[in-house]
Amino acid sequence: MAKSNIKTLLVAFTTFRDVGGNKKRVRFSSGQTVELTDPELEQLEALTKSTGKLHFRDPVNERVVVEEPEVFGAGEEFDGQSVAMDLKTVAQLKAFLDFNDIAYAGNASKADLLALAGDVKPEGGSDDPDSGL
Repeated sequence: MAKSNIKTLLVAFTTFRDVGGNKKRVRFSSGQTVELTDPELEQLEALTKSTGKLHFRDPVNERVVVEEPEVFGAGEEFDGQSVAMDLKTVAQLKAFLDFNDIAYAGNASKADLLALAGDVKPEGGSDDPDSGL
């Protein structure tokens, strides 16, 4: 771990880390101050370079409290995660949207939920197919 990998995230960030000897999916919320591993920092720097948008900043003139990520175990993410998007039930679509912190109307139709779900980009990914991320 490099000496200055403590960063304040400007976007939500999901990655995999060893937690209790097991590799688990972890999620940091936007605004959290976290200690990133070197590969995580490299990934965010590459994403910043490819999109031209900042994804993190150095904490400046503020008290730094490093926060722990939200940890997800296998099968703990959301109901229907292994079902193709267009085959998900309304309940599974709502679970997917809840997991990704996307608001929707309680009485939204399946078509509306699918449209919202289609707007979700994989975290750490890029719209640029040549970016390598």
